[in-house]
Amino acid sequence: LSGTFKGAIQIDKLIINENAVFVGNITAKEIIVEGHIKADMATEKLHILSNGKVEGDLIYKTLKIDEGGFLNSSKVWS
Repeated sequence: LSGTFKGAIQIDKLIINENAVFVGNITAKEIIVEGHIKADMATEKLHILSNGKVEGDLIYKTLKIDEGGFLNSSKVWS
């Protein structure tokens, strides 16, 4: 994803590019974040890269946060 998206999405793999912003709800097998997500997410695999920022409730199986990556969530389930 490049640019800004507001809404809900269900997809196999979602890549949020460096300057992209996603606001809403995400259901995906894999999410890779370089940009900013402000959403509730259900995913098998979440990878937050060094400049990625994620805010919202999170349900996941695998979580990886690179040094410098940011996760702010009041509810996280694995």
